Amino acid sequence: MLSKSVLVLIAVSFCGYGVLALFSPETISQYIGYGLSGPDARIELVAMYGGFEIGLGLFCLMGLVKQEIERPALLAVVLMVGGLGVTRAIAYFVSNQTVTSYTYGALAFELTVTALALAALLITKKTNKAGF
Repeated sequence: MLSKSVLVLIAVSFCGYGVLALFSPETISQYIGYGLSGPDARIELVAMYGGFEIGLGLFCLMGLVKQEIERPALLAVVLMVGGLGVTRAIAYFVSNQTVTSYTYGALAFELTVTALALAALLITKKTNKAGF
């Protein structure tokens, strides 16, 4: 049950945020504090915040409907979202600048979801031969 809840949370939140980035990158850039100084910056934001997040969200959705993908999707969450959270935390601690609620919210979300996905991985049985 925990694994399904984590996958639903990621699928909905990442697909939603990704679609927003795809169709309204200005909204995301204003919220984060990025400047979209040219077409490359806009394309980068759309690709990373749109494409990456939609892709991970869809992979988690696949994990909800195909049992053999559930654990690999959870592992992807641990590695990818955990990577975001850990590097964000490191950047926060070495920065001497004041951050906004965006950073605190992202840290809380990323580290919480990572912990939940890791817990789900640890309590579910191995279901495939790839070692996931």
